[in-house]
Amino acid sequence: MKHKKTKFFILITIILVVCLFFAGCIPSTMSKAKKKMMNKGYILTKEEEFQQPDENGLLGRLLFAKKDNASEGCDAYLYDTEENAKKMLEGSLDTVFIGGDYYRVKYGKWIILGSSQALRDFKSII
Repeated sequence: MKHKKTKFFILITIILVVCLFFAGCIPSTMSKAKKKMMNKGYILTKEEEFQQPDENGLLGRLLFAKKDNASEGCDAYLYDTEENAKKMLEGSLDTVFIGGDYYRVKYGKWIILGSSQALRDFKSII
């Protein structure tokens, strides 16, 4: 009986550690996304954060530019739910080609508008 309790305790501990590890990897707040993108070599050029979501569910906006190449930047919008983020894309696809090297992409509660390199960098922090 004691051996079964020990196995159960170890299993629960492993599950909790894995959950805590993944909880810190997803930038669910603007401050986490800002910090992670700045670590990737981007500078924050504009930040807007709202106390309450607007009528579309927008919680805030971050505008990034690459330190060594300002054309590689992105505009990141955080919504309160994934459904509201999906509504803001024009269609049923999660990626919308805008033209040139610019795309609009939905990553969870985020909608990112920017160059393909900035989108890859933002996706890598998620």
